[in-house]
Amino acid sequence: MHLVFISTLFNPPWGGSEALWSGTAMRALEQGHRVSVFVSEREKLESPLDRLKSAGAHLFFWKPKYESLNFFQRVIKKLSGKGLPEWEWWHGNLPQDADAICVSQGGIFCALKFHGLAEAVAASKAPYILLARCDTGIEFFNEQTRPQLKSLFKNAAAFVAASQSTIDLVKLYLPSKLPNAQVLHSPLADYGEALDPRPSTLDTTEFVEMACVGRLRVGDKGQHLLLACLAEEPWRSRSFRLSFYGEGPDRKYLEQLVEFYGLGDKVCFVGHTSDIAGIWQRAHLAVQPSFVEGAPQSLLEAMLCRRPCVATAVSGIPEWVEEGKTGFLAEAPTVHHLRLALERAWENRDLWAEMGEAARAACLAKRDPDPAGTLLRLLKAAPEDRRSAQLSSSRPNGTMSESTGQNT
Repeated sequence: MHLVFISTLFNPPWGGSEALWSGTAMRALEQGHRVSVFVSEREKLESPLDRLKSAGAHLFFWKPKYESLNFFQRVIKKLSGKGLPEWEWWHGNLPQDADAICVSQGGIFCALKFHGLAEAVAASKAPYILLARCDTGIEFFNEQTRPQLKSLFKNAAAFVAASQSTIDLVKLYLPSKLPNAQVLHSPLADYGEALDPRPSTLDTTEFVEMACVGRLRVGDKGQHLLLACLAEEPWRSRSFRLSFYGEGPDRKYLEQLVEFYGLGDKVCFVGHTSDIAGIWQRAHLAVQPSFVEGAPQSLLEAMLCRRPCVATAVSGIPEWVEEGKTGFLAEAPTVHHLRLALERAWENRDLWAEMGEAARAACLAKRDPDPAGTLLRLLKAAPEDRRSAQLSSSRPNGTMSESTGQNT
């Protein structure tokens, strides 16, 4: 089979949302399938893309920005439905012999934001699967764009979301029942399998070590809310340390905020690290003050490492975290609600080890042990499912005579 994978992510060019489709593409190559991959232009290949290329995948790079046209040129070309550089690129490069296409969206409706992409996928006549890895906040559409969205989701062989909340949100926006929707999270490495159940170097009765793991982008991850809470009493007088793991465009702002609040002796910026087990060997508590998420990989990794969490009750987080049993949920991404959740966590810190065990058990019970395999099976089944649907719809009554083979 010729399987095509398209990622709409470009700023940043790689993230946790890419793990599912890239893992599936590698699995397809290992099984002898032909694989084409479409990603945004970048200065260098991330290691997963490099591995895909070495394994035989054909890489294509689309541009986030094309050569500029003046306003009137763009209006004329867009009204005609084609002719814009991006429209021409997608229609000229998307393979016409694809057996199935996987469109991985960092958000929910990204495929329609790139002019020509959705049209080129439809024109290919290949069955396609839409992925949505993150709830990207409130997005409303007018009566011109909503029918396009409905058609995009209705004609998909499957809509695969990181959380049930994402599926419910799409139903609300369209509106549509989405019978082809299902939840499938990204692959999770079990770093906690060999990890010491309790950090050996710290004692929560004397000192608390917290970790916040994720891209330093406050509009999505809300790290500034956490700093505002920790700058207040009683936290200012408590013995704790907070480590930020990750990089992003708002690091300088967050460093300025730490200085502004006088938290330099309690908050540090570690940067990116691949030593996930090391993070949770040192830390007692995971903190995720996000505004938007899907099913955050860093949070699930912490749970697998037997760490309870404090997190905002947004997107798919409440589908994994149970208040008072595996973590503590802030009802909304505000300083007030996060403050209340942090206080509940502090008051129950003698239960953190027990809650960490419950978090790991809950995560193991809920996760798909092989999400890449599940997605690959959906892609391989898509052409046959489409043929069966077309055959069924071509029969007037949906039935056929066993003896004559004629419609009855």
